[in-house]
Amino acid sequence: MFVDRHVAVPSLPPAPHDPRERCRLSDHGPWSIRVFAWNDRRHRYLAGKGMLHMQLWNAKHRVSVLTPSQLTFQNWETWFAGERQRSTSLAGVNDYLYKQEVEPICGAFYQHFYERMVLLASIGACPRSRS
Repeated sequence: MFVDRHVAVPSLPPAPHDPRERCRLSDHGPWSIRVFAWNDRRHRYLAGKGMLHMQLWNAKHRVSVLTPSQLTFQNWETWFAGERQRSTSLAGVNDYLYKQEVEPICGAFYQHFYERMVLLASIGACPRSRS
């Protein structure tokens, strides 16, 4: 089998938008929900600091969206084509995505997982860091 090592591979975004840092939890259309595993030390650390968040990842367009947390100053943060964009709402994110000709994020899909993976951690439903 021949592998051409000179074929350009589209770059992935830098941390904290790199999708390889998180586990894929679920998919809806072109969007994947990605989170740190509950037993990952980063999950415990971020939960304890109010920085726990989810990533929505669109592999086709290489778009990353982080949900609001202390990490993003309670804003939605979108990474697309090498630039970061902050929005105060999911509607703002979807407006931006529409202008970039990227499929919007389904609010019900996002909310279902956000309640379970982020909000529960904020009330102590998962281990927190002691630091």
